[in-house]
Amino acid sequence: MFILVELEDTIRIPPNDFDNELEALKFKIGEKYANRILPDIGLVIKYHDILDLGEGHVIPGDGASHRKVRFRLVVFRPFLGQILTGRLFSCSKEGMQVSTEFFDHIYIPPDALQENTEFDEESQLWCWHYDDNKFWLELNTTMRFRIESIQFNPPSNTRKIRHKKRMEEIRKSKKIVPKDGEEAKNTPEVPIEEAVISSPMVIIASITDSGLGATIWWEEDDETSEENEYFSESSSEDSLLT
Repeated sequence: MFILVELEDTIRIPPNDFDNELEALKFKIGEKYANRILPDIGLVIKYHDILDLGEGHVIPGDGASHRKVRFRLVVFRPFLGQILTGRLFSCSKEGMQVSTEFFDHIYIPPDALQENTEFDEESQLWCWHYDDNKFWLELNTTMRFRIESIQFNPPSNTRKIRHKKRMEEIRKSKKIVPKDGEEAKNTPEVPIEEAVISSPMVIIASITDSGLGATIWWEEDDETSEENEYFSESSSEDSLLT
């Protein structure tokens, strides 16, 4: 999910930081790159370390030192097919949006949901119909999903501002899934096609296989698996004692 990426850049260090230049370089690199999406690479999480320092140069008219630095960054870039966990952020006819807390642009289109999953117009939520049971995908539910593709889009200030505004509107709406007998509440529509175009980095995911979707659906299976593993290990230990 996280990778180390090596980059090289020229960093400007002001005169007041000359006495502690190494720490200043670390801070400047983190300030410039943290939470930034690098095209075709991924989302920068934080500065990791410095590999090499070039000589500092002073540009006429500027008292600061300009030094070439080779460094590494921790980057969020999951591999295709990787299983991740996040929470359901919003729903619409176009699918679902999932967040990992530090990355919101994960989208699950309708054709990537469990078979027999339908969108309920009244509650504005998705529901999986299985063996005459209804399994609702409620907002803020913990989700397990598979990475299907990662797309990078060229920057556009207009699209970025429009998308940021829409994301803020969604975050401000605190919607709760209606239970039986409660009044249904609408959630903001998630324009997946628009988001795929406007977001600098977009992840398309799926929950079609067993074990994927709301983690609460599979808790009993997970507990059974852990119990079987425990008894298997216990049996192995007993056989060694006999």
